[in-house]
Amino acid sequence: MSRVHIHYTVDPHHLDAVKKAASKHMAKVSPSLRMEIISRALGFNTWAGMRASGTTSREIDIDNSFAFAESRDVAIDPLSLHLAMAEATLLRITSQSPELHWHGVHEGYFALTAKERSAVKDSVPAGTYFQEVHKVRRSKFEESRSKLLDSNQAGQTLRAMALFSLLMPTKTVGQRSRSSYGIKHMAERMTFDIGGGVILAPDYVSNVDAIIAALDHNFKIKHDGGNSPNVDIGITVASLRAAQADQERHKQLA
Repeated sequence: MSRVHIHYTVDPHHLDAVKKAASKHMAKVSPSLRMEIISRALGFNTWAGMRASGTTSREIDIDNSFAFAESRDVAIDPLSLHLAMAEATLLRITSQSPELHWHGVHEGYFALTAKERSAVKDSVPAGTYFQEVHKVRRSKFEESRSKLLDSNQAGQTLRAMALFSLLMPTKTVGQRSRSSYGIKHMAERMTFDIGGGVILAPDYVSNVDAIIAALDHNFKIKHDGGNSPNVDIGITVASLRAAQADQERHKQLA
């Protein structure tokens, strides 16, 4: 199994997301030290230096963060650094992508059932039916979006990001594109060595996490305009086959 190099986007306009995520995944570390440790993990000399930087992509340096943590008599788990940055990625991409929700994309997913439409029709004045249907659908969408922002699925996001670190994008989303739903299943079956002794074993990954990882890695996506929460993602066939072949070699050696 090849080492997977996950690069995290550091965006000075979304550092509040990093703070929020770190408070969850590094709760035993004081707030000020959390950010100093994360900044060093991402190759900065200080938290102030990270705040002053431009948008950049950085890989976590476990040794650098450990050295600083030990100098402050603080113990940290390398996985916690990855989880914090993965959750920060979820928060950042979701804030930048207003169509995202807990299940994937598009408000159409929350189209009312016949029973729900009938209940609305019986409860509102004549002439306001369509407005009320839209209001209920919108309310469902916003509730699902809030659920995503308040979720506890950083591990799923991290697995999806690990997979996309192995894949290459196509220039367009064409006939050979892959569904986000299929990619999420692929990520669920794979084992990832992300460094620092951290191995991500096969586990559940949600559809929206596959989409978030695709967007974070600048893959092109396309929604068909229907009520499905899935999207098509432009991924090269060669990179998909290479990732799958690497996993097969790992299974044979295990």
